[in-house]
Amino acid sequence: MRNATSHLVLITLLLGPLAAQAGEPLAPPREVRVVDTPSDGGNSLTVTWAPSPHDGSGTRYLIMVGEAAPEKETPTSLAGMTVVADFPSDSHYVRDARTPWWNRSVPKTHHQYDIKRGRGNGNGVKDGARYTVVVSAVRGQESMMAPALQAVPQPNWFNWNELNNLAIVVLFGLGVFGSIQVARKREIFLRRIAGLDAVDEAIGRSTELGKPILYLTG
Repeated sequence: MRNATSHLVLITLLLGPLAAQAGEPLAPPREVRVVDTPSDGGNSLTVTWAPSPHDGSGTRYLIMVGEAAPEKETPTSLAGMTVVADFPSDSHYVRDARTPWWNRSVPKTHHQYDIKRGRGNGNGVKDGARYTVVVSAVRGQESMMAPALQAVPQPNWFNWNELNNLAIVVLFGLGVFGSIQVARKREIFLRRIAGLDAVDEAIGRSTELGKPILYLTG
């Protein structure tokens, strides 16, 4: 009887938070940002939003994209928009993307999804066109949408993801330049190589004797 009671208490402790969470009303995604994907070649938009307490409790995220008219700031309806992503709410985080820490504009615990050319919505997003993006949280029959946002994809001149390589090249170049300057101001001993001296001597002898030279690279 005591074992059965212990098991019942354990099950209650495990399922209690889930049941309470499931009873809470579904909230729309928070802190949604839609921007042109930084440091890329274009044809891509990046969507980020904050994690929710409902993540992992049977909730899914939908991302809808539609081409927007330049004169409209927000769409009047979802007509013409296409679902380009549908995934569990406990996936697609900033930390999973191959983005270095110095090029992140949101915490690594936020969600992130890159809308690229060729992913749904016909041929996907294209440079120079304005797109409306809507992120929606779905749980069962419930659905809550975040406010629609717009962005324009375009290529970038600099790839700040490779900033570490630039720093390495600059430091290496400074080291080489400094070594050259030091070598010009100081007398450096260079050990003579007997093989090279023998080559000079052989050329001199052949010149004096008027004999030809056969040179082999090995």
